[in-house]
Amino acid sequence: MNPQENIRRILREESQKQSRLLSNIEEDGLYQVMKDTSLSLPQIISKTGELSREVLERYIKDFVENEAESIPGSDGDIGFVFPIPLSKNKEVESFYMSKGKITLEINEYDSNGRIVMGSHERLVNLSDSEINRIVKELIDWGEDEYYEI
Repeated sequence: MNPQENIRRILREESQKQSRLLSNIEEDGLYQVMKDTSLSLPQIISKTGELSREVLERYIKDFVENEAESIPGSDGDIGFVFPIPLSKNKEVESFYMSKGKITLEINEYDSNGRIVMGSHERLVNLSDSEINRIVKELIDWGEDEYYEI
């Protein structure tokens, strides 16, 4: 095999691995693929390129489904408290899932650290950078560092 054929073969094999990894992520979700393969987010991105917003939103949903606790007195709702700063004065306080839909409790603060506004938001209302920030924080989160609500 000449050097050019060898390079083509290597590139074809890499392309097939990338395609399989993306296929697995689309089928099983990023949360499960990371759990199964022990690959980090930077490793996955280096193999697949940037991941779509849909993949990242599903990661958040899958994370909540797998890591959250049942909310007493609810109809199967789950949630947990885990503050994640989204910007200088804006922070996710907690995550809830009800009937398959994720809701985030978000607080905004003034320059003195007092809450000036609180809201409940769906993932669709957040910016791409906020979704990316949440996913990175959840990935870094240690299992024994959460707080029951």
